[in-house]
Amino acid sequence: MDQTATPSQPACGAKSKEDHRTTFARRKRERTKAILLDSVMAVYVKRVNSIQLVIDDVIVHAGVSRGTFYKYFSSLDEAIVQISSKTSGEMVDSSLSVYDQFEDPLYRTGTGLQLYLARAFFDHEWGTFHAYMALQDTGNRLVQLMEGDIRQGIKTGIFSSADQTSALDLLIGTKIEAIKRICSGSVGSDYIVQITEAVFRGLGVPPQLAHEAARKCFDFVVAEGPEKLRWWGWSLTNPEGVG
Repeated sequence: MDQTATPSQPACGAKSKEDHRTTFARRKRERTKAILLDSVMAVYVKRVNSIQLVIDDVIVHAGVSRGTFYKYFSSLDEAIVQISSKTSGEMVDSSLSVYDQFEDPLYRTGTGLQLYLARAFFDHEWGTFHAYMALQDTGNRLVQLMEGDIRQGIKTGIFSSADQTSALDLLIGTKIEAIKRICSGSVGSDYIVQITEAVFRGLGVPPQLAHEAARKCFDFVVAEGPEKLRWWGWSLTNPEGVG
């Protein structure tokens, strides 16, 4: 019995060593791809409204060769789509734990909007990239949920001044422009409340309710954010903390 057991021992050892090499290689590939995606975002943000982004910009920023880039992406457009999908997915996954705590479509709509605006305060690079890619990102889960909230709000009469299409365009369009404003560094965090109130009033919410609901959403996001949102930074209620 001992003789039959002995030959299997080197094979087991070899298998463990091979698994270790495979794991190391996989993690290295993941790190390299993450670096490339981060570089795509960083360079894309710098080139918004200026000269066209090219692969050379990305590989110089990432410190890799052109061949390495093509191991992961067939084109720059594919890389941009992937980083857009990645950042969108991360935002949705992290935000639902806060957003889903409301059932009222008014507060769900306000909270969803404010989550995007709050993140833009903490990360201008993310915000700039999201603002310029958002029109291509209408299929993510959070946007779909917000569409449902708009429908419910219209059905119940809380959103009384717009049909579903114009209401959603108002919400998404305002979100994009508000993020751009935030990333310019020209407004403080109370802008989040002000723009939410403006959206509510545009949707037909009575002025007093629009004001109170916008503030309630903000207070809720500020209270829940530090514990539940991994991208949360400083206190939004501290004006000195706003970058």
